[in-house]
Amino acid sequence: MAGRSFRAHHGGMPLKVVILHCADVRNFGDLLFALLVAREVGTRLPGAELRFINATGAPWAGIDSLRLDRADLNAFDAAILGGGEVVHRLDDMLGGIYARFGLQAIARPTDLGFVWCCCR
Repeated sequence: MAGRSFRAHHGGMPLKVVILHCADVRNFGDLLFALLVAREVGTRLPGAELRFINATGAPWAGIDSLRLDRADLNAFDAAILGGGEVVHRLDDMLGGIYARFGLQAIARPTDLGFVWCCCR
């Protein structure tokens, strides 16, 4: 439901929402998705704390991100999986993209698409 606002607090504390994204592959669609999701979550849950996680921890276009293997997923109330090329197991393909940009990714960058179930 577009425009509907939900409670942004859980037990008196702000909801902590993480957006798992691939904007660090420097693809317009992946970047746009992360930015649009952040905007929509901010509109629907104005009190929520938003964080971003990617496979490299590299910032891109104003999105500061945690590196997946350094993030405590249990610290979040909700996770949103977003961007293209996220849910698959083509680690060599993604690793090649990251290497082309001089970015050090986690060993299996596609783990980003499979960790969402670890949030509390």
